[in-house]
Amino acid sequence: MAKRILLLTQGTRGDVDPFVALGVALQQRGYSVRLGAPVDHEDYVESYGLPFVRCGESVRRFLDRPEVSSLVMSLRGSLEAPRSTLKGLKVTRRVLESTLRDSLDAARDADAVIAHPVIHTLPDIAEGFGIPTIVAALQPTAPTAKHPITIVPSRTLGGPLNRASFQLYRMQRWMLHKEIGELRREFFDLPPPARLSPAHALEGRPFPILHAFSTAVAPEPEDQPPYCHQTGYWFLEPRQAWTPPDDFRRFLDAGETPIYAGFGSMPAVRRPEVTRAFGKALRSLGLRAVVATGWGALDSAILESFGGTIFPIRDAPHPILFPMMRAVVHHGGAGTTAAGLRSGKPTLTVPFAFDQYWWGRRVHELGVGPAPLPVIELSQRKLEARLAELVGTPSYATAAHSLAARIAGEDGLGDAVRHIANLIGPA
Repeated sequence: MAKRILLLTQGTRGDVDPFVALGVALQQRGYSVRLGAPVDHEDYVESYGLPFVRCGESVRRFLDRPEVSSLVMSLRGSLEAPRSTLKGLKVTRRVLESTLRDSLDAARDADAVIAHPVIHTLPDIAEGFGIPTIVAALQPTAPTAKHPITIVPSRTLGGPLNRASFQLYRMQRWMLHKEIGELRREFFDLPPPARLSPAHALEGRPFPILHAFSTAVAPEPEDQPPYCHQTGYWFLEPRQAWTPPDDFRRFLDAGETPIYAGFGSMPAVRRPEVTRAFGKALRSLGLRAVVATGWGALDSAILESFGGTIFPIRDAPHPILFPMMRAVVHHGGAGTTAAGLRSGKPTLTVPFAFDQYWWGRRVHELGVGPAPLPVIELSQRKLEARLAELVGTPSYATAAHSLAARIAGEDGLGDAVRHIANLIGPA
């Protein structure tokens, strides 16, 4: 019987795609694979031939709530609605709680679990079920003195504080201490975990961590622990060919190559102001753009009012769409950043929250795009300046092309599957 691997992830499409890619690769290697993710992704996961299990509530409904937008704003110091921000924290806690039981239920008949770092029951799964547990991280997760945890907006806090900041994973688990303790008793008849127990270790032994991003984009720090292994990106190829519609083709042929702009699954933070700023900045600079409306971070009706400058599109596969573009503008999520760099396009990031500031800085430090422009600071004037720099700096295109070649030379999925086989045994 094939060894049964459970993959667990949380979040939006950018957090799910690499796990789908890994699941398909492990299936091809002969393993029996199931993928746990929020309920929004069930049809999408199953379209790739992977059995789906629920791991959390609808992330889309979570991001659509206005208090979540307030929480995103507060993460950069804009406490315009503190009461709504507190509600956002409560909603976030409920979303995290919903994954606890789901993850334990899903792991009942697994031989090994490979999970996103925010699956807070990893130590309990390893202890209660006695199975190998591997962390699969889309951003740096192991403590290092080189930089703080990626959800910290600052570039550095200084070596000791940088390293200490990674204890935030432990703090998140501590926030759910009561709920985890109750589930440990129910599932395993085990006592509650120690206060501030490690999030990615059991009895002092750290879990192996696979870092699913390119060393060309984020080199391994000198003090990286030996239990970490950086594989390269886990790219998910489109399951079927995407044919651009006729009106899209006519737009491409009607003028200069457009740029891409889109914020994927991000919440509606300053949606009218941001959408108008994009339209006016593009028109002022004489640029054209294909703009993905995504889950609602940009206003479709406002975009359409700018006529031939903008072609609104709901969704399209990044590996097909990005190579058609002159440059890309996005929120700086790990997955979209990877897709843009893979396509060799100059990049401007407009971070909303979390690790997006970190990836935005990396884009700038690598010389493939301007400094990030946080969404809460975005104005027409600032956006015009960044867009002019994006398309008017030839070195960005040269560096992006060179970086794409380095990324293309990596085999992230193959390396990951080989490493997993070494850790848990053959299928």
